[in-house]
Amino acid sequence: MKIGFVVGSLRKDSANRTLAKAASELVPDGTGVLIEGLDLPNYSEELESDVPAHAAEWRTTVDSLDGIVFVTPEYNALPSGSVKNAIDWASRPYGEASLAGKPVAVLGASISPNGALWAQEAVLKSVPIGGGVAFDRDPVPVGPAPEKLGQDGFADAELEGRVRDYLNAFVEQVEASAA
Repeated sequence: MKIGFVVGSLRKDSANRTLAKAASELVPDGTGVLIEGLDLPNYSEELESDVPAHAAEWRTTVDSLDGIVFVTPEYNALPSGSVKNAIDWASRPYGEASLAGKPVAVLGASISPNGALWAQEAVLKSVPIGGGVAFDRDPVPVGPAPEKLGQDGFADAELEGRVRDYLNAFVEQVEASAA
């Protein structure tokens, strides 16, 4: 089993990069894969006739995963453009989408106490439209990130436990979908 933790922030020192790395270490050994560098070209149907190499590579990566955890910051109550764009690329072409039938969960951190909750909800809303299977548990908000995350991972043991429980339940869903 392979679960991709997709970093939805392009910023080098992002709290969401820290969250993705720490979360990927909470799933069973060897199953969590950190995926960074989602600097994909903006999705356009006009590019489908000659898919850019980076977008084709992203689709191949999604194909290789059993489940995906998007880890997104929140910008104006929505997920990052890179997460939305990654979902768009993985949801096309219709009928052949690499996202089709793939279990998807979401985490997110922000400086607000809201903890990127609205962005997480927006991801879970768009995933089924793109053919994926949205995880049916409430997201775990991570905020304010400076209090909840340290440089190397969780600074809040209670939060770490909640994220672990969320991911354990997601792993069960991924295993059930593979059976």
